[in-house]
Amino acid sequence: MRKYYLLVLSLCLAGNVYAEQYLCIVNKSTGFLYSESAKSWKSTNFKPGRKYTLSNSTGSFKLNSFGVEAPVASCGKGFIEAGVIFCDGWALFSFYKKSGRFTILQEGSYHLVSSETFKEDSSNIPTPSVGIGECSTIR
Repeated sequence: MRKYYLLVLSLCLAGNVYAEQYLCIVNKSTGFLYSESAKSWKSTNFKPGRKYTLSNSTGSFKLNSFGVEAPVASCGKGFIEAGVIFCDGWALFSFYKKSGRFTILQEGSYHLVSSETFKEDSSNIPTPSVGIGECSTIR
C-alpha cells in the first residue's frame, strides 16, 4: 500500500513539473520590411502585442505563437540554474524568470530568398524582426 501512495505522489509531482506555462507578450518590435515602391528593405517598427506561449506540457519546453500548435522554437533541457531559458528554431528566444522579460529574434526569410523572388512576389516573405516583452505564468 505504501508503494501505491509513493507512486501516486510521484506522478502528481511530475505532473506539476510538466505543467509550467507562460504567456509572453511583445511590448516593442522593430525590424525590416520590403518596400515594393522603393524595391528595397526599409527599417520599421511593428505593432506590439504579438503573443507566444512557453510551455513544458510534454516534458520539454517549446515556444509557440499563441493559438498555433506547431512550435516556433524548442528550448532544449529548459531553464538553466540562473533561471534563464534559451530557445531556437524559426526564432531565437531567451527569457529570464526573475525579471519576467524576454527577447525574441525572428530572422524571417531574408537570407533564404533571392532577389528574383522579390521581383515576382514579396507579399508572403516573412520579415526580420527583434522584439522585447514580458512573460507571466499561466495558472
